[in-house]
Amino acid sequence: MSIWEKLFGGSPREESAPKSASTVQPKLPKERPPDARPLPGSRCVAFQSNGCLMVMPRDAFEHHYAERRLPTPAQHDLDSLLPTVTRARVTAGGIYEGASISSNALVDTSDNAAIERLRACLVIDPGAPPSRCLCFGGPTLELFAGDELLATLGLQHGKAIRWSRWQDDATLVEGGKLNEWLGDHGVVLPMLELLFENGFDGSGPAGLAPVIDGRISRRQQRLWAAEHRRAKGDAAGALKTCDKIIAKRPDIGYARAIRARCRDALGDHAGTIEDCTAALDLGFRHPDVFFARAVAHDLSGRPECAIADCGEALALDPEHANALNSRGGIRLRSGDVTGALADLNEAVRVAPDAWMPRMARAQAFMHTDELTAAISDFGIVIEALSRRAGGDPSLLATMLMLRGECHKRLGHSDKALADTTAAGRLGPSLEGRNVTIR
Repeated sequence: MSIWEKLFGGSPREESAPKSASTVQPKLPKERPPDARPLPGSRCVAFQSNGCLMVMPRDAFEHHYAERRLPTPAQHDLDSLLPTVTRARVTAGGIYEGASISSNALVDTSDNAAIERLRACLVIDPGAPPSRCLCFGGPTLELFAGDELLATLGLQHGKAIRWSRWQDDATLVEGGKLNEWLGDHGVVLPMLELLFENGFDGSGPAGLAPVIDGRISRRQQRLWAAEHRRAKGDAAGALKTCDKIIAKRPDIGYARAIRARCRDALGDHAGTIEDCTAALDLGFRHPDVFFARAVAHDLSGRPECAIADCGEALALDPEHANALNSRGGIRLRSGDVTGALADLNEAVRVAPDAWMPRMARAQAFMHTDELTAAISDFGIVIEALSRRAGGDPSLLATMLMLRGECHKRLGHSDKALADTTAAGRLGPSLEGRNVTIR
């Protein structure tokens, strides 16, 4: 079920559904949307606008529709503050409700020369048009007098700063100077680029990125940035970063684990197995590492090894839906229908909104002649595949054909004909074919 359906019911127009909660969004309504509601498990709010689902930070939403307006950005506000600053801390994430989202420091300095240079970077352009970005931004700059926090400034795309006492973001005269300062004091370019692209809001690590308490080293930043890029689809870029780090430090299990996931995404099964094994030997025992090696073993024709690695992943995380689904699928292919159903039932329980376990379970139900249950699961899969933009039509056609086969075996000739006809429209080569699970 999509976010739209959970919050509003129905379906948005496919062409207008946003890809992410980025700064590029449909135009905000002039009046406060009456259907706006919090997005579960996030700091965002969702609402409809002209048939589009819009997602934006809750504080930005409330700020936009607030009746009381704050002062416009002014240099004299900074000039009255900056002479008292004795310490600067930069955190790895955006700003929310005037505070840093992240507790992880990229920079923490009390050096007088560094503070003086930072003051010179914080000069705003009085002639810039008023604007306020709809994202969290990042990184975030915390300014102290001793241990007293004086102000929290969010950096927006390397060009502007946000302060809770101002109505709008303030455009810097030379944002490049502040970016250079960040680089000279410990923020590596891959991390800075990730933050500027809103690839990381600081709310927590993605994928295999470990939770780090306190200061993030330069190497940790590079690895963290690599994992976020991999998780967002840039496996080739993340692989290059990992290659450089591993060439210098082959003993870092986390780097091996990320590179394994990159190789997996790029179809290098042998490389995936090699790096997963190295990561595990180095003590980085993460369920996703076992799962990645399981997939690579399965695709390399070693199902027994894949089942063993799925078992290792489940020993670390008994509710690892991907491991349950994969082991269930392998067991089904090998003829162990009872074992397959045990795994797939558990996968559906753990991840009820996921369609892949239901797809495998429906086929298992066909083996046991539980055709009504199979039809129910195929229906959920078909609905999910129908909503996917750019999906493989042949997969949807196959699911329709299989459901049609179930209807045929139950004597539902009209429904069987409807499914096979729909499948034929998607994949003409399948029309009229007797698709049977063996």
